[in-house]
Amino acid sequence: MKATIVHSNAGDTDTRVLAALWDGIPDARVLDVRPGTPGARRTVDVAIAEEDDTLVLCGHGSPQGLFDPGTMAPGADLAAIARNPPYLVDATNAPSIRARRVVGVWCYAAAFAESVGLRGFFTGMFVSNPLEASFVGCPGHDSAATITEQEVLFCRRVNALLRAGTPLSEWIPRLHAQADRTLGVVRYNYDRLRTRS
Repeated sequence: MKATIVHSNAGDTDTRVLAALWDGIPDARVLDVRPGTPGARRTVDVAIAEEDDTLVLCGHGSPQGLFDPGTMAPGADLAAIARNPPYLVDATNAPSIRARRVVGVWCYAAAFAESVGLRGFFTGMFVSNPLEASFVGCPGHDSAATITEQEVLFCRRVNALLRAGTPLSEWIPRLHAQADRTLGVVRYNYDRLRTRS
């Protein structure tokens, strides 16, 4: 399987655990974009236009797209942000995506996909730390360790689906079947998964 992974890596636990998404995938081309990565947006533009098999987009984001982690750094240069979009993937470069299988794992990836007509598998708001759990009123009192553990399990499950070539139409039922729905964060995250065909 050929795959391109665009990893918006803010250097926090929330984004570090995403490496489980591509672990063991042969021929995976990983664009690990960190704060200070030179020419990140241009590199991503080329990569998403070239990938015709599998494209995985992951990290922090919003309904407007996948964040460029350089724009999230404390003390970021506002003039530089104005010159360069704060996103690695947004409505301006999404039309160049031609991969047959697209996976988006970031907060509100599903809303972004719907707004630009992107087909594939996407997460909704995805709780990856206690602050986010509190912010969205996530049921239960799952610890930081539990939330991180469940995020890693989710990434490993998605990885297995990718490697097996499982049709996207089967992803959500299979993920739900493996989920520990006694945990509030799991119920919250898994109930917001979406496929768009």
